Amino acid sequence: MRFLRSLCVHSVLLIAASVGALPLAADEPTTIELAIYPQQIDAGPTDHRFLPPDDQLKPGNAAVVMLRSIWEQQAFMTRTLPRVRDWMEMPIDDDDIKQNFSFGSIESQLRRAAWMRDADWDYPMNEEPAMSILLPDVQGLRMIVGYCQTLWIRQRLAAGDLDGAREAIQVQFACGRHLSKTPFLVTQLVGSVIAGYGLDETQSLIQKPASDNLYWTLAMLPDSLSDWSAVIDRESTMLRDSLPSLANSMPPIDDPAWSKLAGEMSDLMLQQMVRPLTIMEGLQLQAKMFDLAKEDLRRWDMFTEEVLVKMRPEEVGMRWILALNDRIWSDVRRACTLPPNHALKRLKEVDAMVENVMQRTGAPASPFPKDTVAIYLAMHRFDRRVKLLQTVEAIRDDAARNNGELPGSLDQLYLPAPNDPLTQQPFVYERNGDTATLSMARLEGVAEPTQQRLVYKISVLQTSLGDDSKSP
Repeated sequence: MRFLRSLCVHSVLLIAASVGALPLAADEPTTIELAIYPQQIDAGPTDHRFLPPDDQLKPGNAAVVMLRSIWEQQAFMTRTLPRVRDWMEMPIDDDDIKQNFSFGSIESQLRRAAWMRDADWDYPMNEEPAMSILLPDVQGLRMIVGYCQTLWIRQRLAAGDLDGAREAIQVQFACGRHLSKTPFLVTQLVGSVIAGYGLDETQSLIQKPASDNLYWTLAMLPDSLSDWSAVIDRESTMLRDSLPSLANSMPPIDDPAWSKLAGEMSDLMLQQMVRPLTIMEGLQLQAKMFDLAKEDLRRWDMFTEEVLVKMRPEEVGMRWILALNDRIWSDVRRACTLPPNHALKRLKEVDAMVENVMQRTGAPASPFPKDTVAIYLAMHRFDRRVKLLQTVEAIRDDAARNNGELPGSLDQLYLPAPNDPLTQQPFVYERNGDTATLSMARLEGVAEPTQQRLVYKISVLQTSLGDDSKSP
């Protein structure tokens, strides 16, 4: 029973970590009014970079600097930080923000960290059960690097300090990349959220009349601030690495170690138990899971019926869970090597297989990743938005070359618009008089989180260079 109770808890933990609060919804995309000013791309050299150049990075551990920036500022953490969430929803010129948000000392430490080459978070990898490793620093850094740095950027934009805003966005991207150096899925998702804040402010920056065209600055960004291949490899071994007695090899058939493994899994999961199963629920789940496990282990040609009858129920269950986990993550790893349309098709099949297991066992959740499609969409959230903004900059350049007129199509642009990384086709563009829409196409058969699919409604304004008073 203890083993069966653990099954339910494990599923809650793994799904929460995997999906990272990315509920899929079939809502309409987010529409954003974008008022831009014509600005031709500078033909000369540019020093504008959204990540520090590799040859200019300095030795040092950025993780230590970022964490010290928190612990050295206890007054800020206790008095100011609790108010930051509310300030994110206010106009940046609100008197409360002006009088009480002072971030310069921490921002200077984040800037120092941004220019360091390494970030070693020194988590006890391979020293304790992987799922028991706590990440208390991640949420704190999301607040500091995400919310607080965003407010700092907005203050620079409001003051007309566009160079300062651009440099602060660079710090946010770099620190978000540092946070993603550990291949836990949850840290990648937080790093992705932080990068999203930076792209939000880039979106604001390019609407300023004096803003330089950032076409090449955006083009030089990597496809991701994370190493998603390493993340998938890490997640695929998370379950095994959380069972200390498993070591490097499976115990022999009918070995008492299987009971110990089941107990370790139970102890690990019971720490997060929401509600233990009743005796009746446990017996029903045990029977269904045992039948399905035997069926799959035979079907996969892993064991014959004669061998299976020699195994204890907990051994059959554990062998099945571990084998199915390996198969699922192998499918995920293979799918992610394919072009996006094929990858999404394969991942939908993986999700359907997991859902089928849940239905056949009657379990309220499963110990396997539930929404691999959501994980894949998160992997491409950054590069998709970067390419969309780069297309806006190509439109700004074209408008400057054609008396402020919007192009009739993306094919008419002086410099090419990049393709949508997920559809591998041009973004959807349509001109309608003095305005135009630029959007991410709907993915066939995939329900996207509404905040991930954007539509820009673009209008072109005219002003003399440097007149920031007409900024939207």
